[in-house]
Amino acid sequence: MGGFKAGLPISFIIALGYYSSMHAFYHLFTRTWLITDTIVSTLFYAVVAGVVGAVLGIGKK
Repeated sequence: MGGFKAGLPISFIIALGYYSSMHAFYHLFTRTWLITDTIVSTLFYAVVAGVVGAVLGIGKK
């Protein structure tokens, strides 16, 4: 759970920066798509961070 909590704000900032630049420079997304894709990407990468944290935490038990 610690990896998920740590990964959530980090992945939100990274996803928001990436998709905002795509929206600003290339006009690939509408605002609704920008918000939706940012939230979905944030949750996906937070889950990945949680799995990584769980795997790395196995050796500390």
